[in-house]
Amino acid sequence: MPAACSVPTRQGIPEAVLQAGPPEALTVGLARCAEQDAPGGARVSVQFTVGPSGCVEGVKVSATPTSRALESCIAPLFGALRFQTPEAGGVEVVRFPVTLLPARKPSATP
Repeated sequence: MPAACSVPTRQGIPEAVLQAGPPEALTVGLARCAEQDAPGGARVSVQFTVGPSGCVEGVKVSATPTSRALESCIAPLFGALRFQTPEAGGVEVVRFPVTLLPARKPSATP
């Protein structure tokens, strides 16, 4: 776990934090990964563990259709996330589905 990981010391990951959606940096990163590695779109399953300090550990990414480049692009985006510490210093396993839509083609103007 990187020493640079620092998070608030409040216990538990509030449901509101998990439901609030991804931070802007994650959204921008996912769009970049989709553009370069999945222009036709993809379904992605991300699983990670929020460790006792709130740092993300053990990111696993699988994409359909399979794309190692896309998976390698997405994994560090989730690895950079930080959460409040899980209850009683435990860990939380998070599963995060992502649907990357196909790139839009510019419409022709008459």
